[in-house]
Amino acid sequence: VRLASFGKDFYDDTNEAKYNNYVIYETSNAIGKKREDDLAGGQQAHLDYPEVTDTQKFNVHGDPITNYGIGFSSTPDGPIVGTPFIVLANTNYINKTAEEMGWQALVPFMKVINDSVVTVHYKVLKV
Repeated sequence: VRLASFGKDFYDDTNEAKYNNYVIYETSNAIGKKREDDLAGGQQAHLDYPEVTDTQKFNVHGDPITNYGIGFSSTPDGPIVGTPFIVLANTNYINKTAEEMGWQALVPFMKVINDSVVTVHYKVLKV
């Protein structure tokens, strides 16, 4: 009992992470930060950002050749509500708020829309 109390007291104010065989940390491509992928023509992709609010900022990078859209829906698989924000080809948008891209309180699910017939490469970074 006395040895257990000593061990508990000794490690009570110590960072236990340095005694683990691994360290968990967030990378730039971790869930909640960057969404980047190819999207076939005529398709939509739900970006799965939790808790998007009107003031949340994003950096959005355009495909080198083809425009694509960012829109919001009331469910992850639902249709886009309103007019999507058009991401122009070869253009970067820095610190765009969700509200500027069409976010509304009842349609919080962010989606990428490809209305073209060719595949686009999208990149969205939550900042």
